Amino acid sequence: MLLEIKSISKSFPGVQALDDVSFDVEEGRVHALVGENGAGKTTLMNIVSGILKPDSGEIRLNGEPVEIDTPKNAISLGISMIFQEINLIPNMNIAENIFIDRLPKKRGYPLVNWKKLYAQAEKLLDTVGLHVSPRTKISSLAVGQQQMIQLAKAISRDAKIIIMDEPTASIADSETRKLFEIIKKLRQQKKTVIYISHRLEEIFEIADKVTVLRNGKYIDTLLVKETDREEIVSKMVGKYMEKMEAKRDVVPGNVIFKVKNLTKSDMLKNISFDVKEGEIVGFYGLIGAGRTELALSILGVYPSESGELYLDGKKVKVKSPKDAIRQGIGYLSEDRQDKSIFPIMNIKENITISNLNSYSRLIFPSAKRELEVSKKMVDRLKIRISSMRQKAMNLSGGNQQKVLVSRLLTLTPKVVILDEPTKGIDVGAKAEIHALIEELSERKIGIVFISSDLPEIISFSDRIVVMREGEISGIFPGRGETRQEKLLKAASPI
Repeated sequence: MLLEIKSISKSFPGVQALDDVSFDVEEGRVHALVGENGAGKTTLMNIVSGILKPDSGEIRLNGEPVEIDTPKNAISLGISMIFQEINLIPNMNIAENIFIDRLPKKRGYPLVNWKKLYAQAEKLLDTVGLHVSPRTKISSLAVGQQQMIQLAKAISRDAKIIIMDEPTASIADSETRKLFEIIKKLRQQKKTVIYISHRLEEIFEIADKVTVLRNGKYIDTLLVKETDREEIVSKMVGKYMEKMEAKRDVVPGNVIFKVKNLTKSDMLKNISFDVKEGEIVGFYGLIGAGRTELALSILGVYPSESGELYLDGKKVKVKSPKDAIRQGIGYLSEDRQDKSIFPIMNIKENITISNLNSYSRLIFPSAKRELEVSKKMVDRLKIRISSMRQKAMNLSGGNQQKVLVSRLLTLTPKVVILDEPTKGIDVGAKAEIHALIEELSERKIGIVFISSDLPEIISFSDRIVVMREGEISGIFPGRGETRQEKLLKAASPI
């Protein structure tokens, strides 16, 4: 055994995050860690990587107890973690981010050897299959590309244990395939990978063992080749759960939202599509296809050079997200940590902040009304919290996402743009988010649904728009009527 986790417990105000968790991880294996949002997976790995300290318990490496009190200490012990939320410095370039704490110096001089730095970074970028210059600033990269930079950084440390927290949540299928190839090579090199994911199909493809946590407790460790999806889900939720397929009773109505010839140099080229009342229009594409850029252009974040927007048949101008909300366009960002959630604000404040006018008397918000609406949303979305005063930063990633969906539901939009709404969501919460989107559809709200999950986009969308290099490369029927290969072909560079 390389890593032994012994009786680890950890609590936060009002929440027992981990309760006497113990299990072992073998050298040279891919060990998956699964559980619903709030099960304690990330908290446990934050302890292993030195970000958090346990209240009790110990960690052993190669049979010897170790004290991991800082991330630097963890790195020195050969433990590196790739975070679900991007943990890079935006103003610095790729090479500087990868080697920030060990920049190569010129022999005999306290100066950075830039030539060596960029050469080393370029080699790592080739390893992870990312074809960009190492001089590129992080701020100019898509979220998925930034995730691959984090992987390159972890590999550069030559760690014995690499922890990956939802590594495929923000990358496209082609990048996922590349990641799996890298993981298999790491296993051949006797590296150990601890792999956190809500996508169970990934577990069966790459993992040797899987450990299940539920409500902060250790449930079981299984050999992947000797179990199946139903057994894992059963242990995650405490009961067998039927496979949830998107049911569809809504018949789309008239066109409610139309984009015509939207163009933004180096970003979007002549984009045109429409969305009907109650229709879910899926948008699929690989990293760099322009889906998020399209959403932000519609919102006025990236002003388009040409093109028109129509709501209810009337031409509208949107110069900012505030304009978008006023016109009836809602948006859920793919980057909840940096662009959506307010980490130091409480649950109530995060849910109601976009619609304070609705709870106001004269010019002052009604705290009572805000609390009523927030409690209703928490109950409706089954958000796991200790109290309405709990800070959003102390919620699991999935529960933060539910808070953001709650915020969207408090508005009265005509159309909503959902950018990767189920990213980092467990199987139970994913079905709940799907149900909420269906509810929006039943209200005759038009929905733009951006997802990198092929099975999800195929089964859940009424129509599927595929983008490639800033252009629409095809429109296909949804609800299971289009094969994955067809979408991948349309999305792949020619």
